[in-house]
Amino acid sequence: MTASLEHLTERQKDILRSVIQCFIQSATPVASQHLAARFFTHLSPATIRNELADLEEKGYIDHPHTSAGRVPTDKGYRVYVDNLIQYVELTPAEKRALGQRMTSATETEEVLQEASKILGKISHQLGIVTSPHIGAGVLEKIELVPVSTVRVLVILTMRSGIVKTITMEVAAEIRREKLERICQTLNERLAGLTLAEIRDTFADRIKDLQNEETGLIRLFIYSSKKLFDDSREREKLYISGTQNIVEQPEFQKPGYFRTVIELLDDADFILHVLEQHEERIGTEGVSVTIGNEHKNKKLENYSLVISRYHVGDICGTIGLIGPKRMNYAKAVPLVDFAAQTISHTLS
Repeated sequence: MTASLEHLTERQKDILRSVIQCFIQSATPVASQHLAARFFTHLSPATIRNELADLEEKGYIDHPHTSAGRVPTDKGYRVYVDNLIQYVELTPAEKRALGQRMTSATETEEVLQEASKILGKISHQLGIVTSPHIGAGVLEKIELVPVSTVRVLVILTMRSGIVKTITMEVAAEIRREKLERICQTLNERLAGLTLAEIRDTFADRIKDLQNEETGLIRLFIYSSKKLFDDSREREKLYISGTQNIVEQPEFQKPGYFRTVIELLDDADFILHVLEQHEERIGTEGVSVTIGNEHKNKKLENYSLVISRYHVGDICGTIGLIGPKRMNYAKAVPLVDFAAQTISHTLS
């Protein structure tokens, strides 16, 4: 989603940018006298008031009834993010903190948890990271390993290096040579397909084998959703930074505080929101959604800055949730760099 600047003069663009930057820093309405003293010493407060009135009429700013100062609207934030923003480069210390925290982790889950923590700490927002969606990953091979007389470990190795394991209970012991033959057949028919393709077509691809004597193929057909569905992995959400975000001035208001607690208690809702934005992430690199651009009213006072990290041919989501008065100039490059760092670390 982008906003047009066709009807703004260069002076109005500069004033709108200054209003938004001041409001992001102070969380208080911005007065014309402040703008004149700090940014536009060559303009009179009266001239600035006229420009502010025009910006307000066009819907880019508003003013609370109790104050003469102005605050950005969702439309104003959108124009700022799309056209007026001047991004801030991460400091070497911030880059080191991100890299060291992630590379010191040894497991994928630990990397993702550390990423959410450092995102929340640097940004003072909620850092969010999802597990990679392995349904889009390409199967490299299946291995079947007997772990007892009635249990077989199924190991799915993806081309990306991600491994999924499931233990299946069988009716009777299956000799190793039969397991090897079944495994060879499954690899011949399934290797090179995505998990989603296998899940949707598994029964058709092996229907001629469903009566084989061990019963393992029938068990595979019955359990194909469990074996080849990534919904369990997609449910994993890592979220950090609660202490940081509740220190923001907005959360002195009971309504704000209540909604952020509701968000933290509803991981499924956040995952659903992230899924709604996946298509935009793919085309824009870093996606920013502001206030009433969200489909759900729960998020009308929040902004979402998200990107995608890649592990070979699969990906997950990383980003920030915070008040609309978010420091987008820092948040966007932070999320972008974190996504690149996770991709490098997990690859």
